Amino acid sequence: MGKCLMASNQYICTLIPLHSIVFLNANLPKFDVLPVSIYVEIPTLNSELEFQLKMQDSLDDLRSMVMQSMQQKQMEIAKWDEEARYFLCSPLTEVPLLEQLTSNELTTNEVTELSDTSIPVMQYSMKSGSKLLIAGNFVLEKDTPKPCFRQKQVARPTTMNYYSCRECKKEFICEPCRKACHEGKIFA
Repeated sequence: MGKCLMASNQYICTLIPLHSIVFLNANLPKFDVLPVSIYVEIPTLNSELEFQLKMQDSLDDLRSMVMQSMQQKQMEIAKWDEEARYFLCSPLTEVPLLEQLTSNELTTNEVTELSDTSIPVMQYSMKSGSKLLIAGNFVLEKDTPKPCFRQKQVARPTTMNYYSCRECKKEFICEPCRKACHEGKIFA
């Protein structure tokens, strides 16, 4: 008992009884409220991750997910760029270069800049398979300078190498300061 139905200006002929189609239409969730699987790329960290987002999740929620995922990969983010820009690329779209995105040279409706990080992703019409590029200056924990030895409270005696910088004419420079503040200078 096949029926032909009109849906979105197209006829769909099916072998499913009409009452089953009516039941399915009434009881199946709408596709725009189902979770979406997206790829997140942070080009400055050379990192790509995949996440399942609920439609009520925001970009702020995604930020927490990214931070946790990067920590699990032993790539903990020490400083998240508060001025980061978010670009949503539609599925199967060729992802433009980061320079094109940030210089506003892009003139395609396949890529959208997302400005409000607090609203649910549902309002951005995000689809499964989309790619979200996060452009910004991020710092990994491993790239942050270690604290100066003088600033640490050391309970027990510790052996430390000290250096003298010939260019600055400073004495007793600890190893972390030598690497962070005096990189490339001449030491005695």
